[in-house]
Order: sequence, then C-alpha cells, then structure tokens
Amino acid sequence: SSGHLMFTPPGESEYRWEINAAAALGLRGVLWFRLYDRDIGFGYYGSPIDEFGTKTEAYYALRRCQRRFLRHFGEIFMRLRHKKTYSVNSSRGVFPPFDGTVRPGIRGITAEHEAIASLFEDGDGREYLALVNCSTHTHSTVAFDCDDAACRLIHLTNNGADESPAGDIEKNVMNVIPGGLHLFRIEETK
Repeated sequence: SSGHLMFTPPGESEYRWEINAAAALGLRGVLWFRLYDRDIGFGYYGSPIDEFGTKTEAYYALRRCQRRFLRHFGEIFMRLRHKKTYSVNSSRGVFPPFDGTVRPGIRGITAEHEAIASLFEDGDGREYLALVNCSTHTHSTVAFDCDDAACRLIHLTNNGADESPAGDIEKNVMNVIPGGLHLFRIEETK
C-alpha cells in the first residue's frame, strides 16, 4: 500500500483492484504489507499513514475501498467456495480462458480489457460468477453470451440483498469501473 523507489503509491483504483481480485481468487482476507511510513524506511513513501502519524489521502482511499467491498460483497464471499478462476481477454496464460466449454449455458465472456472471471458455489449448491476488470486505469465494457434457455445471471449487490436480472442490462453488456467487481448468481432456467 506504499510507493517504493520507482513504483508509485497505489491510488483508489489500485486498492479497489487488489481487494476485488483477491476476493475473486477465493482469498478470504487481505494483509497489507505496509500501512505506515517510517523515518528509517528509506525509499518507501505515500503510505496510508505518514511518518508523523497523519492519515493521508491514501488512508481514506483504502478505507473507502474496504468499506465498499464489505458493504456489497464481504458477507456473501465468506459464504462462497471458490471453484476456479479464468481469464478474459488475456494472453498471459496465468488462467485458462473463459470460453463456451467452462460452464453450460454461458457461451463466453468478452471484455475490452483484461479481466478475471471466477466460479463459486454456496452451501446449497448454487453457482456464482465473479468478474473483475483488471485494468486500474480505464473502465471495460463486458458482454456475457448466455443461453437464456439454459440459465440466467442475477446481478447481486448489498451482499445479495439487492438483485436484478443481468438481462435488464442492455443485451447482457455492462461497464465495469477500473478494478471493479460484479457478482452474479447463476440460475438454471431448465
């Protein structure tokens, strides 16, 4: 959470991406390597709390990101079991691509920028799809190619208290903010 030598301190988009990507990868917590600047920490700078004990803008950006995540996803992710993570629009080869063979009823996901898509399952056997925009600089338009006769995506916010069919989003296309996360429950329609 700090800058070091030639690496600039993270901003709100980077904090958001770190938290959201960690959740989408099935992690259940984040341990920040560095929150405080110290006089003897030469080369480190821009931490959420400076060497004088003052909360910086980074502190408030990190706090906003953590609180937003907890408000919308913190409780629900703790009830989910991570199954597998896939790549969308990536040539890195870290995760297999999300294509028509991954999940019956979802023929594919396309995105302007690199994203990760993960499948989860709850205690009742219902499946969930988490999608994170890996760009920390620009939004990404993401399209879901679903077979409506097989399943539909239900968009979840407020830890599942608010839900809406993803089909309400024009042609299953959504804009995802830099580092942003969207969570869907997959409902079988057959």
